Amino acid sequence: AFTGAGASLSRSFKNSFYTGTFEYKFEAATLTATSSYVEEQSSTRSIVTVPATLNALDGLLGRLPPNTSTSLNVLGGFGAEKSTQEIRLTSDASETWEWIVGLYYADETTFDTQSLIVQPDDGNFQTSSGPSFYKEYAAFGNLTYYVTPDFDLTVGARLSRSEMVLRAESTTDSALLASFGLNSLSVSRPVKATVDTWSFAARY
Repeated sequence: AFTGAGASLSRSFKNSFYTGTFEYKFEAATLTATSSYVEEQSSTRSIVTVPATLNALDGLLGRLPPNTSTSLNVLGGFGAEKSTQEIRLTSDASETWEWIVGLYYADETTFDTQSLIVQPDDGNFQTSSGPSFYKEYAAFGNLTYYVTPDFDLTVGARLSRSEMVLRAESTTDSALLASFGLNSLSVSRPVKATVDTWSFAARY
C-alpha cells in the first residue's frame, strides 16, 4: 500500500497453475494426454481526496452541489483464465519410419476493468471494461523417413482454427457525458482465423 498527499494506493495479486499428464503405452506407439489450467487476477484501488479534483467531478456528474464529494475511488482489475488440452500419439523408435499425430485445444478468457466512483453516493463517473474470449482447435503431425542411418527426411503439418471476440464496454452517471450520448457504450468484434503450417526438413 502507498499513501501520499491527497491519495492512497493498494494492490493485490493472485496466480494459480495446474497441470497433469496421462500416458499409455500401446504395442508400437505411446499415447500422451496433457492438460493445464492457469488463472491470474490482480486489482488496484486508489483513493483521491484532492478538493480541486472532487469539485470538478461534482460539476461533471451534475447530480450533487459543489464541494459535496468526499473522495474518488479508482478501482482497477485484470484477470485471465486459460486451459489447454493436447493429445498426441507417438510411434516407437524405428530404423525406417517415425511419426507423431495429435490434437490441441485452447480456451482463454481475459478481463480488464476500471471504475471511477465518487463518494459519498457511489456516483459512477466512468466504468469501462474490455473482456476478450479466445478459442483454438488444431491438428498436427510429423512423419520421418530414414533413407540411411545418417540421412533422413521429415515432413510436418499443423492445421489450426481460432476464434476471438473483443469487447469494449463503458457506462457513466455523468450528466454531461450523457448529453452527448456517452452514458452507455458497447462494442463487440468477433475475429476468426485459419492458419495452416507445413514444414519439410532433410538431415544428414
